[in-house]
Amino acid sequence: MPGVGFTPGPDCPLAMNKIKKYDPTRGEKIRRHQLAGLEIIFHKLTLELESYLFDELSVPFKLDLQIERHQKFSDFLGEFKYPLPIFIFGLDPLEGDSLLVLENSFANLLLARAENSQRTRIVVSDKFKITNDNYQKVKDSADHLISRLAQGWSRYTPVKPLLKKLASHPIKAKIMPPENQAVSVKINL
Repeated sequence: MPGVGFTPGPDCPLAMNKIKKYDPTRGEKIRRHQLAGLEIIFHKLTLELESYLFDELSVPFKLDLQIERHQKFSDFLGEFKYPLPIFIFGLDPLEGDSLLVLENSFANLLLARAENSQRTRIVVSDKFKITNDNYQKVKDSADHLISRLAQGWSRYTPVKPLLKKLASHPIKAKIMPPENQAVSVKINL
């Protein structure tokens, strides 16, 4: 999440340290120790997602967490196939916007769970198209994932998740200048 700065709550194990605000517009390098809080938050989210996916699909998943730093925002956006669901959201009072990018096959898996709840095997496509029929289901899933992320942040500071927009193409998801550095957090199935 670019531009995130916060002070840990009193019960946080990192409360003795002040976490400095990172400003990607000044060309600052992201150091490994600056990501300690994000690692804790997203590790908790990964565990929550494993439970959520098991509840929804009755299939155990082992998720892998990967945090990448020193990446230009344009390079991050260039990694994705088109179209795909990209949700722009904020965590008030944290500054800036963030992206939740669902790979097409994962979005289709979430959509298929309702229609195929009786089947033991679900086949999903790697192509995706937002329609009037599936928009609300995809939005509800994104709201749920973002709410789980906000719960992870509560360890440090209370935040309120706000889903701002759904974009289906990376060109519509530019939340920062392309040359700015971004931190990307990937959770792989």
